Amino acid sequence: ANFKGALKKVESGDYRTALVFLTSLRDKAGGRMDDRLLALEKIALCQKRLGAYGEALATLEEMSAEAQASAQRENLLWELASLKATHLNRVADAEEDLRIYLQVYPGGIWSEEAYLKLAELERREAKDSSAVETYLAFVGRFPAHPQADEALYNAAFILSQGNDCMSAVSLYGRFAQQYSSSKFLGNAIFWRAECFTRLGRIAEAQVEYNRYLTLFPQGRFREETLERIAKRD
Repeated sequence: ANFKGALKKVESGDYRTALVFLTSLRDKAGGRMDDRLLALEKIALCQKRLGAYGEALATLEEMSAEAQASAQRENLLWELASLKATHLNRVADAEEDLRIYLQVYPGGIWSEEAYLKLAELERREAKDSSAVETYLAFVGRFPAHPQADEALYNAAFILSQGNDCMSAVSLYGRFAQQYSSSKFLGNAIFWRAECFTRLGRIAEAQVEYNRYLTLFPQGRFREETLERIAKRD
């Protein structure tokens, strides 16, 4: 078996045969660490393509223990977290890996994805305050990211649904100023109005309801907004 032959098997989708070749190459690599790590990388790829995610995780962990280069260790930490979260339902372990990643590589190439993945997992686990904190940290570091508007909206929405309307109206206001062209603007205005209502700040709620109808006359919350306004007339 040789590496070129193994790669051809990978490229053709014959992952089981490729695994046989690559395992042999890994074992023959001995102390040649670069050769061994390259074989392990392709072994993990084949295992993932075959749906053997537990085996792929073990391979990646073996690589992580042996890798010396900082860039390689960074990529492996991100890949381990993603695999645990996406395919193995090891949410707590994935969260821990992501927090370590953001601490060790705050400006890393996967840092944007790490913030968003961590917030998603925290939200899924009903860790609302942690999710809000992570979303806000992401927006603070990457305000121009294509998903920054959604992250800030998510933080405000979590607060508003968790009955922290005082904080939510502030974040919704910040959102409207910072991302005035966002597709989430209509939702933000409506939920800000709802929060004002819950806080008993009726005049401010009325302003937001009217603003919603002005900007989104056929919006998804049109009927609810008309009902709220009618109750106050």
